[in-house]
Amino acid sequence: MIARGLEENSVLRELRRVLNKAYADSAYKVAKAIVRGCVFNGGNPLNIEVKRLFIVSEGESSRLGNRNVRLEDTHIVKVKYPYDGSWITLRAEFGEKYLLLLRELVDSAKQKKLSYTARVVFREGDIYLHL
Repeated sequence: MIARGLEENSVLRELRRVLNKAYADSAYKVAKAIVRGCVFNGGNPLNIEVKRLFIVSEGESSRLGNRNVRLEDTHIVKVKYPYDGSWITLRAEFGEKYLLLLRELVDSAKQKKLSYTARVVFREGDIYLHL
């Protein structure tokens, strides 16, 4: 829709029909960045193909770091299900070298001092969280 030149309000209205506001706004910003990058590199944005399904959610410190993805601890993540507002609790495995930094991020987010953008990527039957 962005590559075809549709106005921002039209795109957001369409996205918000199937996603909650935060997911829709985040998806719009990522798509816009992808289109701009394609144009900058001389490509045709109408030929963009997303090869892996992903969900992205921008950070928001007033919502404990992120509105839709919560780091509860260094091994527990909650993801908001957009259709009914419930939370899905998932076990997370992070590399040993990131645990100290992750602990600091969790603590700061719970104190509403810090936010983080999260991308949930689905790849070959596995789910990955990129912060």
